[in-house]
Amino acid sequence: MATKPAKGGYAPVSTEAAAADGAAADARASRQSKGVLGSTVGGITSLVTHKHVVIKSESIMAWITDTVKLTEGASGVTNSLVADYGCTEPKDVKHLALKDIETIIKRQGLKKAPAGKLVEAWKKLCGLLDDPDTYPDEGDTTYIDHARRLLTQIYYRQNMYVTSAQFYDAQDLMRYLGPIIVVTSLASFLGFLASSSIVDEDRDLRVLVGLCSGLCGVIATTLTALRNAQKFDVKAEMFRSAAGQ
Repeated sequence: MATKPAKGGYAPVSTEAAAADGAAADARASRQSKGVLGSTVGGITSLVTHKHVVIKSESIMAWITDTVKLTEGASGVTNSLVADYGCTEPKDVKHLALKDIETIIKRQGLKKAPAGKLVEAWKKLCGLLDDPDTYPDEGDTTYIDHARRLLTQIYYRQNMYVTSAQFYDAQDLMRYLGPIIVVTSLASFLGFLASSSIVDEDRDLRVLVGLCSGLCGVIATTLTALRNAQKFDVKAEMFRSAAGQ
């Protein structure tokens, strides 16, 4: 407990107060040292990270300029590969899909010639420009992506061919084959009716039945000629054969 100061001197301080002041001073010194250490570590980490990014950018930039021979938009393509897709070296570019390359081309506004160079270099990395007997590894994501696209196109075309064959079969049946069958059957029936004893006594009725039978025959012949000209059945068979291949 502090006492009143003596005349011409300082008041004595208790042991507890001195200990508290010392602890507070030590805490302040510890915080200051930690702050200095933290800022130093942060600066070193930032420097290392920045250096790593620069190294990655330089590696990709070298591939863009030396291998791809790209001058226009080289820096933009490099930044997009490093920042957007995480490519650390040129061989990482082969893990991108074609749509990713097209996205980069669209974002950077590359013209046809530089865009073609970039796509060709990407295909070369993926092994798509090598000998036909040489394929990328089955585990490669690009190869799997292309295989899935090819399989999707095959299924799409197969369904399209089958649907087209069914459409032409339906058109042939409704427009020509069905009416031809009906008219031909009717003509045959009228022919038998004209020669039967039912209409022997009525000459006018027999003549009318004969005319109707001839008319049905003419209609059947006309429909048959139109069917041969349209060839819906031939088209349907062609689509059906294409779907089975």
